Amino acid sequence: MTRYNCNNCKSVIFGIKMTENDESGIFKFLDDIGIGNIAHLFANLKNVSDMYELQPKDVDDLVSKEFIAEKLILRKFLFTSSSLIVNKRVAFNLKQLIDEDPKARYFPQRQEQTKALDKDDSNRICTIIKKFWLSHDHTKPGNEDYAFAWCQIQRLFPMESKSDYISTSTSKKRGKLQERMYYATKSFKKFKKKKEILMEISCEADVTVDVQDDDQLDSSNDGGQGLSDDVLFLKENYGPLEKCQVLWEKHFQYLKTQDLTIELFKCFQGEDGHKLITMHFNMLFENKGDRLILNFFKFKERVVPILKKNLKNELCKEFLQKFHSGGQTRRDENLSVYYVLQSLHGYLTPVITASKKITKKTVRATMVNSIMYFITEVKSVSEINTKINQYNENKKAKGEELGPMVFIIISNEQLEKCVTYISGQTYQVPSVLEAISICFQAHYVFQKDYNEDCKVVWRFIEAYFFQMEKDQQNLWEHSSITNLIKLL
Repeated sequence: MTRYNCNNCKSVIFGIKMTENDESGIFKFLDDIGIGNIAHLFANLKNVSDMYELQPKDVDDLVSKEFIAEKLILRKFLFTSSSLIVNKRVAFNLKQLIDEDPKARYFPQRQEQTKALDKDDSNRICTIIKKFWLSHDHTKPGNEDYAFAWCQIQRLFPMESKSDYISTSTSKKRGKLQERMYYATKSFKKFKKKKEILMEISCEADVTVDVQDDDQLDSSNDGGQGLSDDVLFLKENYGPLEKCQVLWEKHFQYLKTQDLTIELFKCFQGEDGHKLITMHFNMLFENKGDRLILNFFKFKERVVPILKKNLKNELCKEFLQKFHSGGQTRRDENLSVYYVLQSLHGYLTPVITASKKITKKTVRATMVNSIMYFITEVKSVSEINTKINQYNENKKAKGEELGPMVFIIISNEQLEKCVTYISGQTYQVPSVLEAISICFQAHYVFQKDYNEDCKVVWRFIEAYFFQMEKDQQNLWEHSSITNLIKLL
């Protein structure tokens, strides 16, 4: 009898012949990976898990040169990057998992039965193992993983058939355990996102959801499960718009409690994503979304004489002059809207604001910046991207974030393109009024601050057109706002 001392094993290993009583499961375990003929060398290991504490030197000492092929197989099995010993997170105790599973606590009572488990029970075993692997991000188990799983099953339920769970040398068909993992691997990312959403719903929307059991994750369209599917669709798809609108309206009560961002919801990133912004705003504020568009032309008739009389800034006077010349030719109504909006800055003068990054200094927002960060006129689409990058850098230097704003391209005294910028996303819209309206709505939908340089103009639009209650105590903090509203 040869005795080996293995520093990394819980038990002392003896080179003795394998007995028929395989209580440790070693013989079946090694037989499953094709080297059962050397199982007798590991006869005194207490259980299969002790095998994972071996080191390469231990294998060399235990397995003689005559078993060179078996030694290579065992080393590859135990010590490659995908092996169980290197990746110990995928090793498990099936009995412990069963004890922890509320739907399988009666399983231990059936271990002594002389017949195989029924279909529901065997399926539950596969589900328990699958859940363990998925919970440890182990989405692609190899042959050694399945061999280990089968050993665990066979030890607890000796009447089970191996071919029911995994493929064998005589049956190449996938067993039920392999089949479940095959389909779980294909949808694992979706599964993880659904669980995260279900957790949010359970905690924030007071919906009771069993996030422990993924078997029913796709089986219901009601309650939290249906909500998770729909929210996931909104997060992962750019459209179609009609479906997104239906789902958004259906789950508005939940969505309005969330911190919405364009980055998180791909449905906002489609070319019609701005229509969802308007839809959400209208549901929040009882269809106030069209107030600017519906009331602007009456406002224009009233405000132009006031501006003509009171403007002192030359740049704003120039915009007003362009309005009069454009108004006579009527070549483009969009331009007249643009010129009136920009000339407003001459009356709603920029205020002194404190820099968020340099709190000891105060910075007066210039008229040029007020106009520029409200609507910027460019010559090409490529220039829009250049300006966005430039503005973002400027705001970042001040410790601020670039808020929603508008870019326009004018050609031959006509509006060629009108583009809104909101949190890294751009939308092309047909009119200046629509662009300004969407930007205003985005401040509320995504809880964005107005650009400091032109916030007086935004506050005027907020107070006069939309009559919002946000920051009610600050709506009238600028005398120019109150004075202009009184004159109108």
